[in-house]
Order: sequence, then structure tokens, then C-alpha cells
Amino acid sequence: MSQYKKNISNQEKLESPIDFRSDTVTLPSHEMLASIDNTKLGDDVYEEDIEVIELQEYAANLLGKEASLFFPSGTQSNLTAMLAHCQRGDEVLIGRHYHTNVYEARGVSVLGGVGICPIDTSASGSMKVSDMLSQIKDNDPSLCCNKTSLFREHFFWKSSASTGA
Repeated sequence: MSQYKKNISNQEKLESPIDFRSDTVTLPSHEMLASIDNTKLGDDVYEEDIEVIELQEYAANLLGKEASLFFPSGTQSNLTAMLAHCQRGDEVLIGRHYHTNVYEARGVSVLGGVGICPIDTSASGSMKVSDMLSQIKDNDPSLCCNKTSLFREHFFWKSSASTGA
């Protein structure tokens, strides 16, 4: 049995394009497709992608920040956030059923050498403080972890596969 629900048809997606199961299943609306046809393309590395530059500047201004960075997927942004805060040998406390733990192939461990410590969560995705505190390792250089960080997802979705339903 698959842990994923069957995809709806492309026509149904165009009529109701927002699908929150994943950042890769939502299809653009007709208006978005028309906009894509008229978009000036460029290379982001060489700062030639005007659309991305404008989006990043808009987000930075909106949030009152010096700069912002566009990530095309949630997986990429989650991985970057964890790697920005952790070094090899560090550990991340993460909800056992969080998307990052279950569906993102533990990229932070594979690519960054960061350990993952799954914590049980409530139905709403919250973790008990006592559960988190009990998993923080002593500051002992002979232990595997240098420091422990907490990763909290803003969007929590528990699939029927993870609940056993």
C-alpha cells in the first residue's frame, strides 16, 4: 500500500491548483502559465534572473530584512536552514512525523553529517518540553554530538501512513 494518495487529474489541478500535500504537486493556474510565457529568463548565479531578484527584494522589504533568498522547494530551504545552524557532529531534535524527518531522505545527515533525534509529537505537531530536554546530550567532548538544535516545522501534516490509519 502506498503512503501517498493518488494524484488527481491535471484538469482538476488546473481548476483548483493549490495542493498542500507537497511543494511539488501544485500546478500553476492559467494566469500563471500566461505569465510564464512572458517572463524574461536569466541565470540566477550571474544575477540575470530579474523575476527572482525582484521577488527576493520584495520579500526582504516586506519583512524588513537586508536581503532574502528564494528557494524553489521546501526541502531545499529546510536543508539549508539546518545546515546554516549546525556543523558536522551536531544533532537536531525534530518531530518524529515531521515532513523533514519522514520524507526528505534525512538529507541533513547525509549531506551535513548532522544527527537526527526524532521526538514524539502530539496530533497538532507540538513536542513536550520534557521530551526535548531529555534528549539533549551533556556537553562532553567524548560524546558524539557537539551541540543540539531544535527544528520546528511551521506546517505540520501527519499522513495516514504515519498514524497507522
